[in-house]
Amino acid sequence: MEALSVSVLGLLFLAPLVSIAQGASLESLAELLTDPYLLRVIANTFLQAVLSTVPAVLAALPLAYFFARYEFRLSSLARAVLLAPFFAPAFAAAQAFLIMYGKTGVINTLLMQVFGLAEPPVSLLYSLQAVVLAHVFYYVPLAFTALEAGFASIDQDLIDAARSLGASEWRILRKVMFPQLAPSLAASGTLIFVFSFLTFATPLLIGGSFTTLEVETYFYWSRFGGWTTAKTLSTLQLGLNLIFVLAIFLARERVLQPRMLAKAGGLARNRLSLLCGSLAVKALTLYALLLIAFEALPIYFIFASGFSQGFYLIFPLGASIENFQRLFSFTFGARVTVLDSMGQSIAIAALAALLSVSASLLTAYSIAYSKGRARSLLSAATVAPLAVSRIALAMGLYTIYGAGVLRLYGSWELLALSHLVVIYPLTTRLIESALIRVDPDLIDAASTAGASRLYTFLRVELPLIGPSLAAASLIAFASSIGEFTFALFFATGGLQTMPVSVERLLDSRQLGPASAMTSLILAVIFVSALAANLLAKRSLGGLTYGA
Repeated sequence: MEALSVSVLGLLFLAPLVSIAQGASLESLAELLTDPYLLRVIANTFLQAVLSTVPAVLAALPLAYFFARYEFRLSSLARAVLLAPFFAPAFAAAQAFLIMYGKTGVINTLLMQVFGLAEPPVSLLYSLQAVVLAHVFYYVPLAFTALEAGFASIDQDLIDAARSLGASEWRILRKVMFPQLAPSLAASGTLIFVFSFLTFATPLLIGGSFTTLEVETYFYWSRFGGWTTAKTLSTLQLGLNLIFVLAIFLARERVLQPRMLAKAGGLARNRLSLLCGSLAVKALTLYALLLIAFEALPIYFIFASGFSQGFYLIFPLGASIENFQRLFSFTFGARVTVLDSMGQSIAIAALAALLSVSASLLTAYSIAYSKGRARSLLSAATVAPLAVSRIALAMGLYTIYGAGVLRLYGSWELLALSHLVVIYPLTTRLIESALIRVDPDLIDAASTAGASRLYTFLRVELPLIGPSLAAASLIAFASSIGEFTFALFFATGGLQTMPVSVERLLDSRQLGPASAMTSLILAVIFVSALAANLLAKRSLGGLTYGA
């Protein structure tokens, strides 16, 4: 079973990366490393990754403390609103910023109306600042999720003991809470830095002259005769990623782990009361409301722009379906219509979901029932694709499966296969967690009764994890519908998914129809994510009952 899982990883992940390394050139690498422009691009990539990581983590820190510390009636709704942007595809964040911060966007229009200005006062787009702000918007929910879990696991007994000894709140925060929170801070910061370093859609759409290593690699790949340079750049980036991973692992093992304290209890939660609360509680509540508004407004403007022709302040000027009418009458070239794009996206997402859940079930079973180091290595290898350049993976997949033995370039099967590479780690984690929660006594009872391992899996385990399989399928479907990088890379004349259609509309400055298309994508993603969440809860309840 482990051998089959390793084979899946080798075919989907390792083989494409090996093909990229083989296509690189030492001469090209030496030339690139002496090119002042490329060195500036590498420096810009590091800079924007740092500038994206630090504000996102710092902004999420008080918010995570607020949600971990206080309970209130609408906390579930507020948390759902806060997490919604992370489910949105990356190009949606870029599009939202075009709507909000463009020269004729909502913010400039509002400021010009309120202050009677003749010229737009905000010039944010097509710059480093725009990319960083979009990343902060996109990754605050990720940092919030990790930090809230970290705060919730802090031992309240240690806090009470420090307070009884006369420690101030600031000292408690520094000496008691932060050491226990350090692993969550490291995890959230690491993920955001890696994701920001590998950014593609955001700088491509709103970066303007500011570019990153991913975007530059794509440009070289799209030029005639630039494939060797593109593969060399990808190999360089893969080497940098490996250094990041090793440095992070060493820091976590040698620095963070010794500082971790035992978590015997959990951070006490209090009922939020603004009437009786202190000034600090009121300030924290106001901060949480402002940050939730910062996360919710871009998504709101995308949906509202799809159904409106304009805004008065932040309110849409009446309901209209004109943008959808313009969208469905728009032709994207090669006689591709909106219905063609939607049909292709749905077919690709359905195939990607089927393949990813099938492969993930095999791998999750191997991880759940492996022992010791084999289990750790297989689990780590499964999540590796999330920390690797999608441009590099796209080039490798094209080399092996697009122009190689299968010659799939120009087919929607290649897009489904590429989506599988990045969806597979997510679905594996979800299915693995369901398998681990299955009551082992049920398996032992079936074995004692003479049932084979296959029969036990089909009749005992599979029915119990069924809702989790359905949830994983929905997550895979939603992820595939919104995937942009592979879709742009493999788009041909007649093959164009919905995200690529949005990019073509934005290039044509058709913001209204682009908002209409994006609102359709977001609706599918959010409905799928909501259904997956409900199924996951049902699975947890069923497995708990079985235990």
